[in-house]
Amino acid sequence: MQQDPLGFIIEFLKNTDELKAGSELLKVFRKYSNQLQQLDQLGMHFNEMKDYYSALECAQKALELSTTEEQRYATRSNLAKLYNHTNDPEISMQYSKQNLAINPKDYEALMEMIFSYYLSGDFDRSHQEIKNLLQDPMVPDNVRLRCEFNLGSYLIDEGEFKQGVLNFIDVGHRIGIWKKYDLPLAHWYGEVIPGKTVAIIAEGGIGDEVINIRFMENIKKLGMNPIFVTSRKNTAELFRKNGFNVVASIKEVPSDALGIRSMYLPIALNLDKNELWNGPYLKPDPDYIEKWKKLLPKGKKIAIRWAGNMYYDQDLHRTVPLEKYNEVLNFSRDDITFVSIQKDEYEGIENYSKIFNAAPHLEDLDDLLACLSLMDYTISSCTSVAHVCSAAGFPITVCPPIATYYTWLGDSKWYGDNCTILRQRKWRDWSHLEQLKAVL
Repeated sequence: MQQDPLGFIIEFLKNTDELKAGSELLKVFRKYSNQLQQLDQLGMHFNEMKDYYSALECAQKALELSTTEEQRYATRSNLAKLYNHTNDPEISMQYSKQNLAINPKDYEALMEMIFSYYLSGDFDRSHQEIKNLLQDPMVPDNVRLRCEFNLGSYLIDEGEFKQGVLNFIDVGHRIGIWKKYDLPLAHWYGEVIPGKTVAIIAEGGIGDEVINIRFMENIKKLGMNPIFVTSRKNTAELFRKNGFNVVASIKEVPSDALGIRSMYLPIALNLDKNELWNGPYLKPDPDYIEKWKKLLPKGKKIAIRWAGNMYYDQDLHRTVPLEKYNEVLNFSRDDITFVSIQKDEYEGIENYSKIFNAAPHLEDLDDLLACLSLMDYTISSCTSVAHVCSAAGFPITVCPPIATYYTWLGDSKWYGDNCTILRQRKWRDWSHLEQLKAVL
């Protein structure tokens, strides 16, 4: 079998987070590729680069070039996945249904259908289909585990927090949802050993670190010594300023310490939904506050962030169109200054001349926290901003999508009353944003 000549380069660019560069490189190859095998390989690589629209274009062209039913079946499967990734569940369903008409026991197609129901806001149908699969004795183990992971979201939504988080975190690790890290220490499962050091290995994104750093206080109350291990310089510096013991490498941890991955902390500590929040635990640096007082305009200010990292797997499901915010908030008004804290590359802000763009001055998390401290209010989609602002106790409304993160599900109190959650419930329906008028 001929080796994919792009594979090594794409793997390198993926591992170095140069996803945009990888996508641009692939687009050059796409210009000269019109064979089914070439399009399949390019589509796979575009998918690795999180460029789902380009991957979708390759799959659509591949379907046109398919000459056998086997090729068409495989391509429809790819299209179903990609249309869900690009937030078009209704089209995704069409391709899944075509394959299920041929093979009713195509579990991959069934899983895509379940996701399509969920993305379209049909939670009951999605939930029931998961239950049906879990009762099917013929379901392969990998599909059963994916169902158990998905079930976690429903359990949290229904108030069964402990079991839901266990499904979401533990099963999520087992099926590779969360990036795996080696843990070269004996595992800590929550047992109380006074005086023992517990190394907490950070995982996930910035928001995940902010979520879980709080639980160091719980470990201290057990008479143990927690150390947070992260290679992220920006979070490490912020956490140290707020009194947390943070190191950059597991090599800085005593060799006899116990270890735990950070997302497991609520499970190990046996916390329920009302035991997650013990008050604000992040404070801005006074020097940074003085800096931002000079940068920001006077008067009432509302910070806005409408999208996260565009190369995050589920970003298309968590972005709020900026024009939808404008329809509700009216960025051109004179009595409020809207402050954009949108750091990632998204077009649209140039259409609103009265928005104050703070992004060029946001050099680190200290800048972000100080800026947020001077806002009258913050509105954010599901991003790290939502967690930083909430953890500091500043007033915020978080606008998560239908396919939302576990911290925004149900009535779990990850943050205090300063944090209001305004979750989307219907596909491409933004009418719930009308409630944002109350913050004006």
